[in-house]
Amino acid sequence: MNPVMIGIGGVAILALGFSTWKRPRLTGALVWAFVASFFVSATYNMVGPGNFADRVFLTGFFSLFIWVGFQFWIYWDPSKWRVVGILIGITALSVATILLSDPPI
Repeated sequence: MNPVMIGIGGVAILALGFSTWKRPRLTGALVWAFVASFFVSATYNMVGPGNFADRVFLTGFFSLFIWVGFQFWIYWDPSKWRVVGILIGITALSVATILLSDPPI
């Protein structure tokens, strides 16, 4: 791999970690809610029931609502870290499911 790309990825991970540590609710609403909704949608596309084209259509339709729902959940809950931690956990479980499942096509 290109060392420049590794450096850019490392800086992005450090910036995301620092911003999550300093402002967990803002970073959770802007970044972690999007990442979690993206990976939940991808996981449903990989392992969900039914025809693949129908699953893609449904996730394309509902992924925006999932993302906005996660954002409302972050600002509705008064604790700073609970929802952000849950969203990071949802993302980790979704990534593990994607990596361990067979491709649908």
